[in-house]
Amino acid sequence: MEFSGWLAASINLNKNMITVITRTYFPPSLSDIMEDLTARSIPIFKKQPGFVNMEVLKAMGGNGTLTVFKWRSITDHENCMSSEDWSSLNKEWEDFLGREDVHFEFVFTGRDWM
Repeated sequence: MEFSGWLAASINLNKNMITVITRTYFPPSLSDIMEDLTARSIPIFKKQPGFVNMEVLKAMGGNGTLTVFKWRSITDHENCMSSEDWSSLNKEWEDFLGREDVHFEFVFTGRDWM
């Protein structure tokens, strides 16, 4: 599966933040599950130390998402991923992302520079 026609740019005045970008491809029939998991994840992220922002872009054809996370540091991101709060939902994410018809990848992790 492929995304078609993605172009995004971001200007950030705080160059000390970390950006983590993930991409998930899935059949349109799984959109409701993806939306539910994402909606339940947002409150968990929002209460984590160092969380700044999260944007979820959905492909026009409904076959995938591109998620952009902003964190104050890579340690903040890693701490969230190993937190008790996140572990409550992580098993469901692992089950969803482990399906044969779902493809998940980390696209980018790095420091903002522009």
